[in-house]
Amino acid sequence: MVRPGGGPIKKVGNLSLVYPIISAAGKAETAQAKIEAKDFGKYYAAQACIFDLPAGKTRLTPAELDVIERRPLAIMLTATDGTSQVVLRETPGGLYVRADQIALRLSPRERRKVSVYATKYGVRYAGARVLALLDGTLLQASSDDPPVGTPTNALRFLTKCKTGRNGHVSWPFWACNPGSPRKYIDGQVYGVRFALVETMQLMMKYPFDYASFTHFLVWSEFPNPPQTWHDGIKDIFTLYANLFPVMKRMVDLSDYDTVVKRAAMIAYSMSLDFNDANYMPVSRDLSPAKLQAVLAWLKNPVKGTPKPSPVCSASSTGVTEEPEAKPEYSGKASAFARTLLVQAQEREL
Repeated sequence: MVRPGGGPIKKVGNLSLVYPIISAAGKAETAQAKIEAKDFGKYYAAQACIFDLPAGKTRLTPAELDVIERRPLAIMLTATDGTSQVVLRETPGGLYVRADQIALRLSPRERRKVSVYATKYGVRYAGARVLALLDGTLLQASSDDPPVGTPTNALRFLTKCKTGRNGHVSWPFWACNPGSPRKYIDGQVYGVRFALVETMQLMMKYPFDYASFTHFLVWSEFPNPPQTWHDGIKDIFTLYANLFPVMKRMVDLSDYDTVVKRAAMIAYSMSLDFNDANYMPVSRDLSPAKLQAVLAWLKNPVKGTPKPSPVCSASSTGVTEEPEAKPEYSGKASAFARTLLVQAQEREL
């Protein structure tokens, strides 16, 4: 149910820029800078709550610069009843690391580098020790979903690197053939997290961004491209016909005659730039090897002969299905995954 808008914006209080200080007794306290954005409703309506802090100042004093270079900053909300709480803060020690790329697709034997940056209080962190951890805990919505992150040796990378003088490191990744662990879904997906060694020591006390990691899609090997419709091209098109049934209004991708009739249109959309809005398939989950096989077939769409359906029974084969092996992570990766899971659950409470 959607309620109509209107009415005055509720006043929630004042925002202040704050930072921790250490008292003579060695106890961490919160000192408030003399900068406030008082009329929250006005800023919400006019600026979408985007603030410039310190307000009304074009330059910071040497003392203020010294503070932000050595201490984590925070935003404090003081409610109308006088109570205060920190609503946004920098990480402990001002430590942060992240990768520029959040999603990559790799074919077997392909190598790619990921740009990783480390900072400390907003400044590039030279010589930072960074870990890369294989973690697929957030790639599945439920245990009934296809397995992810296995086999673990299909995505290879260094587990530890140091940043250069500019706080940057180009992290190399290598892809191998993952086989078909997800059955009819091509390739396998992996999650890789980057973390500073200092933050791993803090573990549960460190506010990890549990949704921040780099996703990898490693394609399955496709060594023998099919030459005819019935030799394998039909299987590729039928998968997308099932995924996008609305396409039948334009072209039935599971029907040979319809595909041949629209071959020029299909070839055009599949030959566009990968980032073009009209590129097909829109899901971008067709491997380069299969894409080239389809484009080659569209130039000479041979139908071929249907393959006979195999007839056998499970009892006659004597083959028993073994349970899928689950990926094993290192001790640090397992602990890191548990940390993220606990923090995610705490956010839901």
